[in-house]
Amino acid sequence: MASLETIALQAAPLIEAKPLARPVTVTRERRAFVALFGPVRMKLKLALIALLTLALVMLGATGHYAVPVEGTVEGQAPRTLPAPFSGVLGEVLVRKGDAVRRGQLVARMDDSELLLERDRLTAERTQLAQVTREAREIRDRVASESLDAKLKEVEARLRTAEERLARTRVVSPTDGVVVGGSGLNASASRVEAGEALVEIAPVDSYRLVLWVDERDLSLLREGQAGTIALPGETAALGFTVKRLTGVSTLHAGHNRVRIEALLQDVSERTRPGAQGTGVIEVGKRKQVWIWWRALQRDFESWR
Repeated sequence: MASLETIALQAAPLIEAKPLARPVTVTRERRAFVALFGPVRMKLKLALIALLTLALVMLGATGHYAVPVEGTVEGQAPRTLPAPFSGVLGEVLVRKGDAVRRGQLVARMDDSELLLERDRLTAERTQLAQVTREAREIRDRVASESLDAKLKEVEARLRTAEERLARTRVVSPTDGVVVGGSGLNASASRVEAGEALVEIAPVDSYRLVLWVDERDLSLLREGQAGTIALPGETAALGFTVKRLTGVSTLHAGHNRVRIEALLQDVSERTRPGAQGTGVIEVGKRKQVWIWWRALQRDFESWR
């Protein structure tokens, strides 16, 4: 007891000097504050912070957007190579779909009869010239005048034969592609003067007809560049938008607008009627908007 009394006497001043601890009231606001900023559920909080940061970054991020298009190569009116004169078509050196160069020989008229006629007229002219000289030497005026008239007639016929011989070769007036002509199916047959032997679509007159979703029309301007992939081409061909026509058609539940463009990288494999898909570069747009447009297209194609 004496020991306990001694301890109590020593501890009493210390107990009296320390204030009594009051119970802490935990409010709802305090719980929410601790849940948000306190050291609890740290992994979940870090994940939420990362997601929020990513969302803020993506809202401000931009990317290059390209409008998808479908296109068809069209050729303007083809150049017609007519038969130079009535006669037999000797041979046609091209077929439909062949690429030709300016000045290339595409057909040849048969010249066997013309060569025989030229040789005959040449011999006849030589003979008449000799007889005419003899008539002049003996001063036979009547015979000389008659022979001169015949000589002029033969020379005129000879010039005609030589002119026709010079026109037996039919050459291409331009770079292009063979698209038709009666000569393609009538080789070695008789043709009439002016008949269309070969028809050639000029390469430099190719144009590209594009179809674009009406919702993307506001993004397009004349002069914008793009590329299109066509069958048979080793690489995509470049083009430039020339005209927004405003002509629209209904396709897959949406309106498509017709656009005309000029091909820049035409090759020997480019053919009228070729169809392909491509894009038109329209510049930078919000990345979120780009993803949303892609999602819309995927959903429409799936539906």
